[in-house]
Amino acid sequence: MALTYNSKLVEGFTYIPESQRNEKDPFSVTIVPIDSVRLTRLEDGLLKRDSKNNMSISTGTYNISLLEASITGWDNMLDEKGGQLKAVLNAEGFLAPVSIGKLPTTLITELAGVALSCSQDPANIQIFTAQE
Repeated sequence: MALTYNSKLVEGFTYIPESQRNEKDPFSVTIVPIDSVRLTRLEDGLLKRDSKNNMSISTGTYNISLLEASITGWDNMLDEKGGQLKAVLNAEGFLAPVSIGKLPTTLITELAGVALSCSQDPANIQIFTAQE
């Protein structure tokens, strides 16, 4: 079977978090799936070895790394006065740590899961865009 090119792999897609789906003007992010080379490098960074040669998995850091490699912006992030907060992007055009730090950890986990799922299997983009 031939591979099929999916333009959403480059352009990205809008994702509305579960907690926002019933809102009139929901918060949303644009997710670009991570290419297989970069994803493999991120996964290799999961394993850490301490001074006693014990292995551990750094899932929190991994989730942040996934967002830094896949989120290209957001809409409807408001400050305490109701003004729009713009996402700060890094030199590659992805969410910078200062912006990720404004997100609750539960949302970081959800967004990382979506980014990972769509990066591992681009067919999953359909699942997440159908939920909007």
